[in-house]
Amino acid sequence: MDIEELVQRLVLLGAGFTAKTLEMQIFSGTLSLPLFLRCLVILRSPSLDFCIDYKDLVSAARSLKAS
Repeated sequence: MDIEELVQRLVLLGAGFTAKTLEMQIFSGTLSLPLFLRCLVILRSPSLDFCIDYKDLVSAARSLKAS
């Protein structure tokens, strides 16, 4: 997945930023923790498997979108 697709998916999840702002945050590494966790969910990263259940990440991402 390229950065543009990741940014578009973040926008669809209701990240609360414009695509341009999200792209700048990704490139600069200044993502907030909630935004970083959303990236992990979108990318289906196993990075936090030992600490956080993937189903819980998906549930949290969906609940943020619904609110």
